[in-house]
Amino acid sequence: MSRKSNYSNNDPTEPINGFPGYDGFPTQGQASPPSYGYVDSSNHDWQRQQYQKQLQGQQLHQQLQGQQLHQQRQYQQQQRDQQLQQLQKQHNQQLQQLQQQHHQQLQQLHQPQDVNESSLKNPVNPLVHSPDWSPTNEDYRLMAFPQQDFMTRVKKNFHKNSGDPLVDQPISFSRKVPPHLAEQPQRAFRPLILKGINKMGLIGQGFKPAYIGSVFAPRDVSVADFGQFLEDITIAGNISGGSKIGAQLAPTTMHMGLSGYFVTKAILKGLHRKKEPLVICTIEAWQEYFFGPRGLDVYVVAEGERITSRYVNGELDPIPPEVARLCGGSRGSKDYDTDKSYESDSSIDSNSSRDSNGQKLSRDERKCRKEEIKEKKRLRKKRQEDRKKEHERNKKLRKSQKEEEKKTRKDFDAPKLVVTALVPGY
Repeated sequence: MSRKSNYSNNDPTEPINGFPGYDGFPTQGQASPPSYGYVDSSNHDWQRQQYQKQLQGQQLHQQLQGQQLHQQRQYQQQQRDQQLQQLQKQHNQQLQQLQQQHHQQLQQLHQPQDVNESSLKNPVNPLVHSPDWSPTNEDYRLMAFPQQDFMTRVKKNFHKNSGDPLVDQPISFSRKVPPHLAEQPQRAFRPLILKGINKMGLIGQGFKPAYIGSVFAPRDVSVADFGQFLEDITIAGNISGGSKIGAQLAPTTMHMGLSGYFVTKAILKGLHRKKEPLVICTIEAWQEYFFGPRGLDVYVVAEGERITSRYVNGELDPIPPEVARLCGGSRGSKDYDTDKSYESDSSIDSNSSRDSNGQKLSRDERKCRKEEIKEKKRLRKKRQEDRKKEHERNKKLRKSQKEEEKKTRKDFDAPKLVVTALVPGY
């Protein structure tokens, strides 16, 4: 029997069978030496010390890992707390700014302001770059109408519903025309066509915005002026123009200044004459008091005809050929030939045995006459085939022209806003 089975003790310091320092378990990686009745106590002391050092090292390593993990968690928690504090601070600042803006807007609604100051400090209209809305270098560089971000559109709709844009009077009409426009007229340019948003023929729904700085800015028309013009069209379309009250309130609502009185008279006079008198007279007022003195002709074309005049409730002028072509005024013409006359082949005589005098022909002459008849028949058959092919071509051409007319008519019915140079005689 082994010593381990005879005696077991968990205390490594007590002697086992008279041999101190022997615990009965060899160290890892080393085999137990043979006893032969004698064990070296110094070797076992060294093994026990090494084993205890390994245990202490493992315990110390685990403690260090636990401390590092705890420190990492504390650092992450601190980072999250700092981020939450920053977000809360930003949120409070934004909320405070919005409250201040709302408070200022309420004050502006109840307190009169200078026109020059209000035009620059208005946060709803970011298109204004000068006190009197005159063109600046930014307007000259524009190649299209500026797009507004989502928040600006939301604020604009909010203020439009609350009546805020209607408080400040637009000053486009009050700005004097630069003297150089009257002394040195600007050269003509390619007509600018703005398609209507509503394809059912209603111009009160507005037009797709567009702006070219090289055309408008030299003629003292800024993007803010043209944007206000397009907005007035939409506002006029939303106001009922079928009653006398709506016609009287329209110029006051749109703040047309001195032209309001004339616009009101024109609307009342032409209320039953036009389909959308309020919108049409709005466009005519802008043309008479703003665009016309600056050498521009701005009008609406619907169904191939001009429906707005150069003056409020004035006569309608003809459309230039170039504008009619760009607006789809030419419906197209049938250029194909529909002549279905056929060539007569009565000259072919079936009796080929006699000549024109009734005399009998010789054998060689009859043979030549038959060959001539065959050749004529072959040519007649070829002409019939050619006429058939031509008929098929004309049929395809008529079909394609009908499709083009249908597309042209669809685009032709949509109203268009035309901007051209003011040319005498048109």
